[in-house]
Amino acid sequence: MKQILLIAAFAMASFATAFAGNVDVTDTITSNTTWNSNNIYTLKGYIFVKSGATLTIQEGTIIKGDKTSQGSLIICRGAKIMAQGSKNKPIVFTSDQTKGNRKPGDWGGLIILGAAPVNNYDATTGWPKIEGFPALANLEVIKYGGTNASDNSGTLSYVRVEFAGIAYTPNNEINGITFGGVGNGTTVDHLCVYNSGDDSYEWFGGTVNCKFLVANAGTDDDFDTDNGFSGHLQYGIGIRDKNIFDAVSGGASHGFEIDNDANSSYHSPYTSAVISNFTMIGPLAGDTGTTISSNWSAGARLRRNMHESIFNTVFLGWNKGFYLDGIKTKQALDSGLWATKNNLIAGYRSKTKLSSDITSFDYPAYLIGTGMGNVFKAQSSDADLTDPFSTTAPNFLPKTGSVVLGAGSFSDSKLGDAFFNTAATFMGAMGTTDWTDTWVIWDPQNFDYSTAGVTTAIQENNPTKGVSFSAPTPNPTSGITTITFNLNQSQKASVNVYDITGKLVQSLGNKLFTEGKNTITTDVSTLARGLYIVRFEGANTQSSVRLNVVR
Repeated sequence: MKQILLIAAFAMASFATAFAGNVDVTDTITSNTTWNSNNIYTLKGYIFVKSGATLTIQEGTIIKGDKTSQGSLIICRGAKIMAQGSKNKPIVFTSDQTKGNRKPGDWGGLIILGAAPVNNYDATTGWPKIEGFPALANLEVIKYGGTNASDNSGTLSYVRVEFAGIAYTPNNEINGITFGGVGNGTTVDHLCVYNSGDDSYEWFGGTVNCKFLVANAGTDDDFDTDNGFSGHLQYGIGIRDKNIFDAVSGGASHGFEIDNDANSSYHSPYTSAVISNFTMIGPLAGDTGTTISSNWSAGARLRRNMHESIFNTVFLGWNKGFYLDGIKTKQALDSGLWATKNNLIAGYRSKTKLSSDITSFDYPAYLIGTGMGNVFKAQSSDADLTDPFSTTAPNFLPKTGSVVLGAGSFSDSKLGDAFFNTAATFMGAMGTTDWTDTWVIWDPQNFDYSTAGVTTAIQENNPTKGVSFSAPTPNPTSGITTITFNLNQSQKASVNVYDITGKLVQSLGNKLFTEGKNTITTDVSTLARGLYIVRFEGANTQSSVRLNVVR
């Protein structure tokens, strides 16, 4: 089994990873181009990958957005991005600011435009232009949409996007990641957007299917869908900071914000995506007495004649659970065009909200009615997740006996597409596997992006070094834990525990360790809650394993 090796605090001493060749990207990309992990790339201004060109990005590559020029990367219709990261070497788009000084909206964001169906085509002006470019003269490069549902814009896998998202004016914003008319021939999985200055993700039409998405500490909405988006989404996490929200006049921050279009029209294709197995953590952080801004709204705002469905999802700590907005949206619900079934809403101030044009409808009673399967719980703790509200090392795994285990249901016909993993017998984003492990950094504000190829605090063990760790037992732990590792030869080494900044917090031994299995038991009850690294350090052998301390 692959193990892990700390590199963030020890890269200089332990590895021969090359220092970055710093490459400024200033020109439009018109031919096939590869960015490799031996360099650090900085986007200066709007960088377009034009139709016919493919941009390939190697795993572990760092791309920074220039703050002054609002650097952005736009994959145009007919172009492709092949960004295939890995668990131990994700691709990272981040701010060019120094650690500790990064902010939401430091740079533009990642925009992918395709030729799949949308509902905002105009017979006079043609295909729509993606929002967020108020001063752009060449409008053709920002058009999106078409007639090819299977359009292929490439691959995004194991990619983090941090500190992006510029809100120029209301409804004219760049998000962390924007999909415009992207087709289902595109592969999208394992994405994390952190601290976006607008929405973490927004889909403008298109048919692309996505799995394993994280939205962390965004400003506006976690997942925003509109203009006929009809793809499928499974396994997602949204986690909010109560002090980061859409603070503009009339603004409101949501988990999901779903529209058919800005005018609540009957234009087709309808926004009719199907979503399952998300965990959406709101600003109340497990305490309904928390003081939050009035700009915080609902876990899901369902509005403007949308037809989108949500299943098997957990909403914790939101001001409101579901916000049913607009009589047309309600009429579509009455016609069975969309559904919200088998969801858990807990730790709310109010279960639901209705817009003023919807009258005589007991929405909470409807949601728990026959065949609906939705559950309301007064406290977020009733969901029995391990530690979902931590800002530095959250853990969304259900505790033993949690109400979400075995509670998933895929009986609704809207979940019949082969995309959905119907073996997921749980509500929420996780059952027994933490799919965010290693590649997600929950608080990258102080991560050092000065070394090319270093995008996680841990990476794969090198088997030639002769040491392999087993997972600590138990892990997470609040007290005693056992560290086990195997050596292919006896050697003198030290075993230490470091916090995520590289500070030594415990020494577990400095001696001759014998060939074969070695075991160390330690008490971590004096350590603060958070992520730690247990590190084996020999003369020519270094390896590490992650330890999660909980309280």
